[in-house]
Amino acid sequence: MFKWDHRRIQVCCVVVFLLFLLLVAARPQFGAPQGYTGMVIRGYRVSLLAGYLACTVFLCSMVLWKGNIKNHFLYGSSAAILFILLPAASFIIFETIAGNIGSIIQNGQVWMFLNLCIRYLLYGAVFAVTNSTRGTAFLMLAFTYVLAVANAFVVMFRGQPIMAMDIRSIRTAASVAGEFQYTPTAEMIIMGLFTVSCCLWAAKSNFKLPGFKSRAVYTLVMAGCIWYGLYGMLVGDVFAKAGSDRMDFFRFNLTYQTEGYMACTMKSIRFLRVEPPEGYSKEAVLAAVDGTGGQVDGQGRQPQNVIVIMNESFSDLSVLGDFEVSEPVLPYMESISDHTKQGMVSVSVYGGGTANTEFEFLTGNTVAFIPAGTIAYQMYVRKGASSIVSLFKGQGYKTVMWHPYRKDNYNRPAVYGIYGFDAYYGKGDIKVKKIRQYASDQSDYKGIIKLYEQKEPGEKLFLFNITMQNHSGYDDKQYNSTVSLTEYPNEFPQAEQFLSLMRESDQALEMLISYFSKVPEDTVILLFGDHQPCLEEDFYKRVMGEDTPENLLSHTQKKMLTPYLLWANYEIEADEPEYIGANYLGTYLLNAANIPMPAFNQYLWTLHKKIPAINVNGFSDAAGNLYWWGEEGILQEELDSYRMLQYNNLFDQKGRIEGIFNESGVLTQP
Repeated sequence: MFKWDHRRIQVCCVVVFLLFLLLVAARPQFGAPQGYTGMVIRGYRVSLLAGYLACTVFLCSMVLWKGNIKNHFLYGSSAAILFILLPAASFIIFETIAGNIGSIIQNGQVWMFLNLCIRYLLYGAVFAVTNSTRGTAFLMLAFTYVLAVANAFVVMFRGQPIMAMDIRSIRTAASVAGEFQYTPTAEMIIMGLFTVSCCLWAAKSNFKLPGFKSRAVYTLVMAGCIWYGLYGMLVGDVFAKAGSDRMDFFRFNLTYQTEGYMACTMKSIRFLRVEPPEGYSKEAVLAAVDGTGGQVDGQGRQPQNVIVIMNESFSDLSVLGDFEVSEPVLPYMESISDHTKQGMVSVSVYGGGTANTEFEFLTGNTVAFIPAGTIAYQMYVRKGASSIVSLFKGQGYKTVMWHPYRKDNYNRPAVYGIYGFDAYYGKGDIKVKKIRQYASDQSDYKGIIKLYEQKEPGEKLFLFNITMQNHSGYDDKQYNSTVSLTEYPNEFPQAEQFLSLMRESDQALEMLISYFSKVPEDTVILLFGDHQPCLEEDFYKRVMGEDTPENLLSHTQKKMLTPYLLWANYEIEADEPEYIGANYLGTYLLNAANIPMPAFNQYLWTLHKKIPAINVNGFSDAAGNLYWWGEEGILQEELDSYRMLQYNNLFDQKGRIEGIFNESGVLTQP
């Protein structure tokens, strides 16, 4: 069976040595996901070691085999056995790379069974198309491994896995993928070897259904199984019987870790469809805005120019807790007071998801009321959608968008056309200088000045700008940080790089305001951050302390705060909310600029007095108390009314009451 000559033994030694080096190079600590113990650790270690040993045994046996390779004992296994084992192998490959195998085992056999069932259905469907166990194996193993690796990196960069709804954002993801650093893990390398070994096995082991009738019968049976399985998972109570028919919308990754990727993906698909709120009707929608429709504000002084800057990752990290720095981070912003209003914005995203903050600001809708993990721009913006852009345009403003990066990200060209932008300037349209690989805020703001200077005399301008300077990641070796953490020097280089970038943003803001303070036309500038950056986890623990059940809500909401600054080159009459949701911020700007507001925005301004901030995690009341979603009875009537209004605005295509959301503010009765 085996031939033990010196040359073959030497080759085996080389194979083992190379596999060992790969293992070492990939940081093979054989630990477990942070915070897990017991069976999770054992399952995690066993899966890694089993994959490593399987690869080693397979490759060495092929070297030592003395006969025809087709008679190799591993190849000698029937194609039927191959077909039975590969879906299970795919499960092991994916969940091991994800670091979830142990926690799934710990959570119960039911979830492992469901994940395996879904994979068997997928393999069966592919086999019905290819009629080849070899082709099925190649396609599904390659797909599994690529998806597993991609998902692992997405979790590293975003903190949550790839979800079903992310397919709409694939172009955006691809455009920024090259900006991150990718370091293979031990799991990726070991399971990669395991995948290759399985493919080599499948290469010589093949089975096809003979004849048309047998294929037809198999296809019909498989179609019935798939229909029954999908119905049970998407409509039925399969997941409820398994112990959970909901997603943890706050901590997606935890759900995936304990219940498995395929099962959770099927669960998430169910949330793509948005159901009407309980008690929804046109009458209820009209009742929500009763007393606001037809009111027209905006009789005061309107500025000639309104400039909005949504600054990428712009944040004041002092909201997290106390820490000392070598240099002031935002000295100009903290010092400016003339004609200025400042406070904090509560956003719905952390570390990424710019388009959702943008969506909330421009429309007054909240992503808390749309399926979790979705990007509204990709799925829910339809022709006729309202926004503050169209309101400014209705008052005679030229509406311009400027973003020094790819124009096609987040489906923006289509969305901006619907919202009413007259022009959209992006990467390549205006010359910029870069800090790291992104346009600097200084050159971005010079682009704003250039667009202002290009307008016609007397023309009113609304300009919306999204910056790029402070985009993640924060580990550029060519960038020299100028701000250090006095208490933890060089311990958190990402945090220090980010703080240094904030200092450069502050200097750019000083340049911009200095310029517009001298222009003769009334000008308003609103600047706010889209979300906080994702930095070293230990940095947050040092500054905020460990998360506990008592402080988890507070810690979570602190990470969702970014600054806002409203400045004018004249004495501006406007409120100064200390704390405001991003969904209200557009309405706040309308009020400050004296733009007539439709009923929906007037409703939002009234609602803000009762519920100052709303995001995906929860909300606050007027006294500053924080609440998770699901705390029954707290401001329930107000939240229900808002939910109904938003459903009518976004999802009720046939029953949308245009007059609530249009430019006139005059309510159109159904």
